[in-house]
Amino acid sequence: MNPFRALDERVLPRLARGLIRIAGVVSGSGRGPAAGRRTLTAATVLALAAVAATATYLGSRPAPVDESTGDVVRVGASEGDLVSAYVERSRSELAAITARHSGEIPALVSFSSYVEPDALDGLLADVTTARVYARVPLPDVQTEIVFFPVNTLKADVPAAMKRTAESKELAARDADHAADGLTGGGAQEKELRAFYRQDAQVSRAEAASYRRLCGCIYGAVVRASPARLTQLAKRDGIRVVDAAPELKRLDRTVFLPLQPEQIAMVTPPTDGSLPSPTKR
Repeated sequence: MNPFRALDERVLPRLARGLIRIAGVVSGSGRGPAAGRRTLTAATVLALAAVAATATYLGSRPAPVDESTGDVVRVGASEGDLVSAYVERSRSELAAITARHSGEIPALVSFSSYVEPDALDGLLADVTTARVYARVPLPDVQTEIVFFPVNTLKADVPAAMKRTAESKELAARDADHAADGLTGGGAQEKELRAFYRQDAQVSRAEAASYRRLCGCIYGAVVRASPARLTQLAKRDGIRVVDAAPELKRLDRTVFLPLQPEQIAMVTPPTDGSLPSPTKR
């Protein structure tokens, strides 16, 4: 097996997990028409399209990004942001929006902790949920962020988690197969083989977690009136509600809910699970 083809097939999709965070850096720190919104460059749109192709479960990818229809909007906190500032800004914006809007608007909700799917009905009562965000919080591993489109929380989220488990099991088998095909004794092939073995191990751990309907869900995109969103923001287990009344299309929006372990500053999880390509 060609080791560089193997790199394309398994390593690059894993590295694509970080592009969402890179997008936050590339797009800068300026604020758009609504506070907290940032538009993304054309290059970033392509990166986000790559993420969409690798980070969603089978059968639930969003529609392809159409670059002719305007900028992609990002909602949420960016890498390097102070969490306290983001939370306070979101609260102030929601209060201002409540004074001038009465109809339903979209909002990004970040949870205080990772929750199981059974908890969602209570957390998100009285609002319409469009999608939820999840990642398996393995120690010292930057696991893949996925989102699940939702019509009915009780049915759709567990089913999506089971499909994600199947996808992760397939990914683990593919990584093992790629490692088995690297039989050379050179340093580059040894390193790539070790990468695949550990990637397979992470994928199996993710699969096992999703299969048992883990406490892995940490955010959601919802629709509700500003008054209901204000009540939602006061609910136990809800960390912040980032209202976005200007949004017209969810498929043109990148949502970045706070992860529970992001306490002081928005930073990606550490990733000590895979060997660094710079180490020998």
